[in-house]
Amino acid sequence: MDETSKAVGTAAWARVVVGCVGGGLAGPALVVALFAFGLPVWAALLVVAAAVGACVWYRPALTRFVPLLPRSRPWLVAWLIVSAIAGVQNARLAVFMIDPSRADASVFPDREFFRQHSCATAYTEASRLAATGANVYDPALYRDAHSKTPRHMRSIGPFEVDQFEYPPPFLLLPRVGSALGLDFFAQRRIWFAVQSLTWLLAGLALARWIGGRPGLLAGALVPVTMALPPTLLTLQIGNFQISALVLSVLAMLAFARARHAPGALALGFAALSKVFPGVLGLLLLGAGRRRPVAWTLGASLALVALALWSLGAGPFVDFVSYQLPRLASGDAFPWTEIPAVASINGSVYGLLTKLRALGVPGTDKATGAIVCHLYAAAVVPLACFAAWRLRRAETILRPADYRLRQAQTWLALLSLAAARSPFLPDVYATLGSLWLLTLLAAEGGTAARLFGLALAGGAGCWLLDALALPSPPPVALLLATLAVQLVMLALNVWAIARPLQPQTLAELVADATRAETSPRARLA
Repeated sequence: MDETSKAVGTAAWARVVVGCVGGGLAGPALVVALFAFGLPVWAALLVVAAAVGACVWYRPALTRFVPLLPRSRPWLVAWLIVSAIAGVQNARLAVFMIDPSRADASVFPDREFFRQHSCATAYTEASRLAATGANVYDPALYRDAHSKTPRHMRSIGPFEVDQFEYPPPFLLLPRVGSALGLDFFAQRRIWFAVQSLTWLLAGLALARWIGGRPGLLAGALVPVTMALPPTLLTLQIGNFQISALVLSVLAMLAFARARHAPGALALGFAALSKVFPGVLGLLLLGAGRRRPVAWTLGASLALVALALWSLGAGPFVDFVSYQLPRLASGDAFPWTEIPAVASINGSVYGLLTKLRALGVPGTDKATGAIVCHLYAAAVVPLACFAAWRLRRAETILRPADYRLRQAQTWLALLSLAAARSPFLPDVYATLGSLWLLTLLAAEGGTAARLFGLALAGGAGCWLLDALALPSPPPVALLLATLAVQLVMLALNVWAIARPLQPQTLAELVADATRAETSPRARLA
């Protein structure tokens, strides 16, 4: 068999592999979504199987993802094992999303809180309450009026109703579900499907945009992020944090392609809902890219106007007059002062509460507020510095390496800005940093070798914290979570400030040789 026939045969085999892996990662979410719209599970499985088969049969559908496959056999075997784990874990979680009584299929079946907690309860209930003219930020609306315990929350089936904390424009999202006549359980399933699929597709889209060998490695590591407990648990509880990261990255990809309208809508909605994605606006300003910033401001104003028209002025007035003072004083998150919560708070304020629980003096609430303000002020010049570094990197790095550096900077800034929140649960506090780790590993060399150690250490400490929440937390647990948090913060700062490695003449010659001798070049 000549080399051309071998290359064609390898591509055909690779399409089958990519189709099966893609079906294993995306299939569970698609089944849950189809079930939410009334299709039986068996019929939904048939639809997904047919879709995967059609993609494998229709070459162009999967050809773009074939280059993301690892080349060496050991890495390919490891990649297939990780992908299988991710597929099994997602399928298991899909069972819990379809049937909430199947708590045994949840990520941590032994943790009652995770079995009964769904952030989607806050979203759907706030949307319903906003239509009645009530103050959606009043904690009393989410409590059980008939309970003797004042902190006992109302329930929707097996789930306790969470308290709503986001700015009013976010309510446009659950309003769509209400307009379609979907109840909470249907919206919970669709929200899980949307977040799972967009996380997967955003990782692949980012890898394809990066291109070259770094893009191939970044794409191959996407299943790793799908298999990690923080990702799975965030998808289970349905917090918007994962979508805020996805929307922010997709917005920057759109801006890179001069598609300003969709990018502005994505970044504007993410910033209006979670605030921290607004740090990318500072990065764009520092890079002198005023047009995307102007488009984002315009889209944000349009979204605010749409929210005013849809919700009325009530939620906006309540947010400014009631919720903002509570956020400033810390009353919106009173549980942050509980010692048992210190170990799971991944914010900068959480650092202070960990130190306080360890007996460190000068870490009271007032000091924590000052530290948080100083931290927020420090993020602004850091974003400007990151923009300057990227301008310099563009002149000395290969195109693929430069795009990889851009993506690393986006995720690092997002993770650092998110840490300003007074309460950032460790469930999703590390999502951006874990994604960043895969992009650092995509550089190869020392970064790739350190990737496994960092991932194993971080996941181990996270699991230690996730499996138990004693009160008061033991010193060992506080020290472990403190170390993980400091390492993650340092990782993000290092990703922005580390030295640039310009391409050598030998690398330029090697790149040119690989391009001339590649199977694709010979087939052309």
